[in-house]
Amino acid sequence: MTKSKIILLLTIITFFFLKLYNLSSPPLFSDEMDVGNQAYSLATNLKDYRGNFLPTYIQSFSESRAPFLMYLTLPFVKLIGLNYLSVRLPSLIFSSISLYFFYLLVKKISKKESLALFSVAILSLSPTFFHYSRLAFESSLLLLLILSASYYYLNKKHLLSFILFSLSFYTYNTSNIFLPLLALFLFITTYKSIDNKKRYFQKLIIPLLILLPLIFQIVSGKASNRFSLISIFSQDHQATVEVKRSSHPEPYSLKERVFHNRPLEIVKTFSSNYLTAFSTQNLFLTGDPNPRHSVPAFGFFLLPLAILLPFSFFNKDSKNSFFIFWLLISPIASALTSNGALHSTRLFLMLPALAFFLASGAEYLFHKNKIILLALLPIFTFSFFSFYHELHQHYPKDQFESWGFAYQDIFTNLPEHQRFLISNTDYNLLTPHVFYQKISPLYLQDANFTDQPQDNIYQDFTGYQTSPNNYLITNWNGDTLNQVKDKAQTGDLILLKQLKDIPGDMDLANLESFQLIKQVRDPYQNLLYQVILKK
Repeated sequence: MTKSKIILLLTIITFFFLKLYNLSSPPLFSDEMDVGNQAYSLATNLKDYRGNFLPTYIQSFSESRAPFLMYLTLPFVKLIGLNYLSVRLPSLIFSSISLYFFYLLVKKISKKESLALFSVAILSLSPTFFHYSRLAFESSLLLLLILSASYYYLNKKHLLSFILFSLSFYTYNTSNIFLPLLALFLFITTYKSIDNKKRYFQKLIIPLLILLPLIFQIVSGKASNRFSLISIFSQDHQATVEVKRSSHPEPYSLKERVFHNRPLEIVKTFSSNYLTAFSTQNLFLTGDPNPRHSVPAFGFFLLPLAILLPFSFFNKDSKNSFFIFWLLISPIASALTSNGALHSTRLFLMLPALAFFLASGAEYLFHKNKIILLALLPIFTFSFFSFYHELHQHYPKDQFESWGFAYQDIFTNLPEHQRFLISNTDYNLLTPHVFYQKISPLYLQDANFTDQPQDNIYQDFTGYQTSPNNYLITNWNGDTLNQVKDKAQTGDLILLKQLKDIPGDMDLANLESFQLIKQVRDPYQNLLYQVILKK
């Protein structure tokens, strides 16, 4: 094994174990649990929990989702069980393999081993890449498919490349815009080098067959519903136009219609989103304001690496048309959505190209001025371990409300009970309840379960019945404790939320005729939930 291969292997192994450490923190959030629930259901009888057999688009409680991550999570759930490890381990593996294919791709394009190694190192230590690799987001799988497909395409293994590209469309919706543009670029730039063009086009038949079910889903609307809800075309631009026109004495004059109109507002919104994706704020400072998508105060890359950007312009390899094109098209899908300017999940595909250009700067210094690079190394190391410390020590506690904090504690180690009455007035406990209590997918399928609450699930309560003795109640209507006293029967287990069902910091330990089973608190020891049993 060559020295470069040993460095690459050590980088990937180090990356893997740094991510694996404390993988359960922060706790799973609802989208991750949904991945587990769907994989658990598919592992049971090849149906999603809405009863669709081998679905090409998966029906979750509240929306349709691309299915490929769920299918690949299925064997992990089958082998390990339904838990945080089976849900998150696939993404960690995908992201680790992505580093290998990124190395191969950069080496193939640049013919430089050192540039490929720098690229892998910089990408692996990106706070955004690091963060997402520990979570069950579709982005890690999508990136692996695109990197590997691009590498195989450039090596003229076209059929394998086409299959990987086609599977990418079943992974995450940003692929619907990014992939056609990238595929067109690869086709144009390599067309002359294709040896047998007839055979090349014949190889497209299999991926087209793979894509047929997705095309049907798009036509039927299931695969496009999400985009129609979040796209900038759905925003009320006309209201902005009317406000601007109203300040003019002739609001509907030709001049006002030319300078203030809906298409122009859409272009402005898109342009603002697109350019903001390249901002210093996004790349090096604060990143995505959604605390689930990034560790606060950290951008895509650690701030000291910004020093490398000017030096990348002196490296002739940074003029590479493939990664320039990749970088230019990667924010388009996100820019077409509301709040897409800083949305890390939708901008995730920017990372490899950005890592390549930063690596170009590092590689230039490595050959021309090692002193600057060596001076940067301790600063960068301190910055990375500052991020790592924040990720494990402060982030889970400071941002606990953004994650599924306490759900595992709520729904595990419960005593035997006749019925389980769960207060779900915030509509936030359905997915965690199904996940942590491992509710039978067969029951959900047979009951044609939906995300819409049903009337009279138990007595006059409205909500969800997830098994013969589990009831999630959405309409306690007023004095919850008195209703519990009136309607609960001996052996009933009741989960109540503090401040919603229970006034103030009231402790239910002394509630007459009930036994306190557990109290669940937030990281600051404030009561969140209490579980009681009717004696």
